[in-house]
Amino acid sequence: MLSGNVRAYLYRTAHNREVDHYRTHRQTEAIDDDWPSAGEADPERALLEHQRQEQLRRALLGLPEEQRTVVELRFLEDWSHNQVAEYLGRSAQATRALQTHAFRNLRKALRGLWMEEKQRCDIANSPGNRI
Repeated sequence: MLSGNVRAYLYRTAHNREVDHYRTHRQTEAIDDDWPSAGEADPERALLEHQRQEQLRRALLGLPEEQRTVVELRFLEDWSHNQVAEYLGRSAQATRALQTHAFRNLRKALRGLWMEEKQRCDIANSPGNRI
C-alpha cells in the first residue's frame, strides 16, 4: 500500500499531465457514442440525460482548479477531507470550505440552465402545444 505522500504525489503528477494534455489538445467533440441509438426505448429521455451530463461537466470545468479538485477527489475518487487536505497542502477545514464554495458555484452555474430547461418543458406541455 502506498503511503499518503507518495499516493498524493502520483495522483498530482497524473492530474497535471492530464490537464496539460487537454490544454494542448483542446477537444472539439464530434457526436459520440453516448448519444441514443435509433432502437433505444426513449431517445428523448436519453438525449435529455446526455445534455444534463454535459451541462454538469461544463459547470465542473468552470470551477476554479482547487474547488474542482476537491469535488473530483471527494466524490469521484472517494477521498476523505483529510486525504484531500494532505494532497492540496491545506487543512481539512480549508477543503470543506472549498467544497462549500464549489457547490455554491455549481448551483449558480446550473440554476440558469435548469430554469431554461424547465421553461422549455412548461412551454412544450402547455395546453396549446399538446397534440
